[in-house]
Amino acid sequence: MEKTISSGIDELDQLIGGFFPGDNVVWQTDDLKEYSRFAKGFAKRAIADGRQCTYLRFAPHPKLLEARKGLSVVEVEPGPGFDVFTNRVHGIIEERGANSYYVFDNLSALVTEWATDELLANFYQVICPYVLQLGSISYFGLTRGRHDHSTIARIRDTTQLLIDVYHLGGETYVHPLKVLGIADVGKKEDSYDYCYGDDHDNQFDIVLGGSIKAAERVRSVVIPATGNGYKPFYNPGGPGTTPVAGVFYTSPGPRYEQKITNALRDPMTVTYVKK
Repeated sequence: MEKTISSGIDELDQLIGGFFPGDNVVWQTDDLKEYSRFAKGFAKRAIADGRQCTYLRFAPHPKLLEARKGLSVVEVEPGPGFDVFTNRVHGIIEERGANSYYVFDNLSALVTEWATDELLANFYQVICPYVLQLGSISYFGLTRGRHDHSTIARIRDTTQLLIDVYHLGGETYVHPLKVLGIADVGKKEDSYDYCYGDDHDNQFDIVLGGSIKAAERVRSVVIPATGNGYKPFYNPGGPGTTPVAGVFYTSPGPRYEQKITNALRDPMTVTYVKK
């Protein structure tokens, strides 16, 4: 089993099972101090485990982290615009690679510079898949209630883990939701081959980890198609293992939103495939 990476907070690790290499973590909160607290815990644990951390500083809000041994602060100016900023951040990550973990300022500050939620989502959909490809870990902050639904949906569809942080009665609560993998749905058998007969709806389960309250709110998923680090779905129909040369039996599926059936109380999983 792939080794997980600690968040630096034991209670959170118990809830989500830790992070996997490539995880991008978005913290959505009302209070920057909460994001700073989680970021400090993560950086402290990473450095203690012998990893390097890079803090990308671009927002006018107070610093989240201070430079020290194992942690470098790199300032990036968003003023020149989306293209320059994105290329600069991409270059920093490319140079430092998977040997470093990354903590970003609150992404919501970019809207002040660029005056549009769309460019914020565009930036995230460029950087997140690259971190995933490298196998590093990144932290991002986001201010709840400041962005339109479509922007949050694009970020949620791209990230590996989005964590909502709430305050109630003087206590802090987190509602994380993480995709762990997929499982085929159907009759359990001792072995499976090309002729495996799955259920009549040709469905599979999306296996989630984290807050059950957050999982209960999921109503649909986005099938991303090709691009941004993803591969397309194909219709599995056709001539089996002996296709006729020159005849196309399937093609890559388009990006689309798929409604889901909530099966939290009756998962019906057969096999587990790591994401």
